[in-house]
Amino acid sequence: MTMARDFIPKNPAHPGEILAEEFLRELGYTQAGFARHIGVKAAVINEICRGKRGVSPSMALLFSMALGTSAQWWMSMQSLYELAHAQTRGGPQMRRVKPIVKKAS
Repeated sequence: MTMARDFIPKNPAHPGEILAEEFLRELGYTQAGFARHIGVKAAVINEICRGKRGVSPSMALLFSMALGTSAQWWMSMQSLYELAHAQTRGGPQMRRVKPIVKKAS
């Protein structure tokens, strides 16, 4: 059995940064205005935009409905962000693990 390793970008943007820069700023929405629009607390959107909170599946659904994207897109960005940071923080434990299956050729 062989498995391919997925490519993980070295330093992907947090989805909150994308939300703030590519959507809210472009649409002329404040964080508070967007929060009201989707029915959540402004503090939650602020924490996401600052990268202090991740995008949950329910938040991804709300974002997708309001912004014409897919929930999967938001979840993929969150997953890549978390994987990249786990990979860089893994340290000795990540280096100790040896593969038990052959790499795909």
